[in-house]
Amino acid sequence: YEWNLTIPDGSSAQLSDDQAENPTFTPDEAGDYVASLMVNDGNGESDQDDVTVTAESEIVEITDDITEDETWTSDKQYHVLNAIDVSNGAKLTIQPGVRVEFAVDAGITIASDNSVLVSAGTSEESITLTGEQESNGFWKGIRINSNSVENEISHTIIEYAGSTSAGTYFDAAALTIDQAKVQLDHNTITNSGQYGIQTRRDGSEFHMQHMTLAENDGDDM
Repeated sequence: YEWNLTIPDGSSAQLSDDQAENPTFTPDEAGDYVASLMVNDGNGESDQDDVTVTAESEIVEITDDITEDETWTSDKQYHVLNAIDVSNGAKLTIQPGVRVEFAVDAGITIASDNSVLVSAGTSEESITLTGEQESNGFWKGIRINSNSVENEISHTIIEYAGSTSAGTYFDAAALTIDQAKVQLDHNTITNSGQYGIQTRRDGSEFHMQHMTLAENDGDDM
């Protein structure tokens, strides 16, 4: 028996024994795993067959505010079903490769009590924050009220947000920065129902580089 395992991008899964009759492996990423078996009878006769095993991401439904440190990982798919707050000084970390889908008018607010959002993808694995439907202004968006220097959004796609006003004195936007601090780097913000990014109060600090804003119904900023 001679086994070979083809794995999806990002996986490090291995067969328990590539010469055993019945080897095993544990999927560590969503996607297709193709196990190929070559059998030789020892007399020059051989045959090969393949089997495909599809591993699906676990779907996590988010309905409650986040009040303790929490990390969203790429082996799961997240559905935010309503407007939630990250509060009580909690830190929400979104890892590279994560996809978050938002229900209509759902969104995330990072509270002003030094709560933190770190949505830090990489050039190889971006983070996607999107609507359950690909419709401009489908979900509410991200609002940052926190002055923590840890706030970061990088290598992240924010699309189809900006459904409703982020609050008093604001319009709809994919990303609202309200007397807050956040580092913005290598992000794409598209298909907002109105603004891409908005801030209307003194005291906000947000350094931006390598930003793409496009196809928003209103102004990009």
